[in-house]
Amino acid sequence: MESESKEHGGAEDILGAAKELFAEKGFDAVSVSAIAERAGSGKTNVFHHFGNKQRLYFAVMRGAVDRSELNMRAVTESDAEGCERLREAIRLHYNLLEEDPERARLIMREVMFSSPRQGQELAEEVFGDHFQAMIEMVRSLGLGSGQRAAFVAFMLMAANVMRFHCRNVMRHFPDSEFQDDLDGYVEYLSTMLFSVKTDSQETS
Repeated sequence: MESESKEHGGAEDILGAAKELFAEKGFDAVSVSAIAERAGSGKTNVFHHFGNKQRLYFAVMRGAVDRSELNMRAVTESDAEGCERLREAIRLHYNLLEEDPERARLIMREVMFSSPRQGQELAEEVFGDHFQAMIEMVRSLGLGSGQRAAFVAFMLMAANVMRFHCRNVMRHFPDSEFQDDLDGYVEYLSTMLFSVKTDSQETS
């Protein structure tokens, strides 16, 4: 017998429907009724699995973020050389965007257009542990601590997100072949980020 989450209209169907609708319209424009209808379920079932729309929204957002957090912790604990670990972190983070473009667009939409209150909720409920895992990975590579580590983590995420969302335009700019060459892009970005370590050593 299949588990409840695998049944039609179960938790997985609800998550999938919510992800599609939130990505299309944003949180405020989507009703629980619309999510239930697309999932082939009922409102009662949505509330049973997720409690309310806000908790469902956070569950959708955390889907990819939780995987990325696990990836960053694996890189932190790896025995590989520093440069290779950084390249792997970039690849893993970018591949998640490629594997789930709908969720990537949803996250971008919500981050860009959230109010200050919504931004705080996203930081606390969705992104906080993931960003902390990325900072710890940066520290493990000797790329800094405190604000320096946070800045390197931010630059890694920002570069990947911008490449993912803007590649179709950026690939037509001069000297932008790296937009169609993931290995080349990873090499450029890892070299740039690793230069932070060199700069730090030279100024210490």
